[in-house]
This record gives sequence, structure tokens and C-alpha cells, in this order.
Amino acid sequence: MKISTALIAIFVALSPCAFAQDKTPLVPAAQEKALPLDDRPVPKPLDDKAAQEKDKAEREVQRRAEAEKRALDYKLYKEELFRLCVIKPVMTDDEIDACKKAYRA
Repeated sequence: MKISTALIAIFVALSPCAFAQDKTPLVPAAQEKALPLDDRPVPKPLDDKAAQEKDKAEREVQRRAEAEKRALDYKLYKEELFRLCVIKPVMTDDEIDACKKAYRA
């Protein structure tokens, strides 16, 4: 009985050595590359006045284009509301609500 207990103790003591993993890297050093930390664009230097003016002009053009798109979308929205609103002598509640919505817009 004592021999089997001693053998189990020896196997348990040696088991971490038997299952120890090798810490060498699996990828050769030639294939390792430095990965970028993020994909954000690199900020431009702030002392370049021409670049700042160009960026400002581009933002202004983009802002105007977005404003024109919003105005066109609103116009199309109003036209669709008026298309749904048809004044009749007898109207349902849904038709009345559609006309109220069209004239409020």
C-alpha cells in the first residue's frame, strides 16, 4: 500500500514537467511585422496654413451639400404628404389626420 502511494506521489510531482509547454515562438522572426495601433488617419501638422484653409473650404462645401440634400428630402417629404391628402366631402379619420399632417409640415 505504501509503495503505490509513493508511486502516485512521484507521478503527481513529475506531471508538471511532463506537460510543460515550450515557450519558443511559432512564427519565425522574419515574418513578424509591427501592426499599427489603430486605423485612424495621421493628423496633419497644425502650422500649415494652406492645408488648414483647404480643409476648412472642404468642410464648408460638404456642409452646404448636406444642407441642400436635407432641403430636397424635406421638399420631397412635403410633396408626398400633399399627394396623400385629397380633400373630399366625406373623409375618414385617417384621411383627416393625413391632411392635418401635410398642412402642418
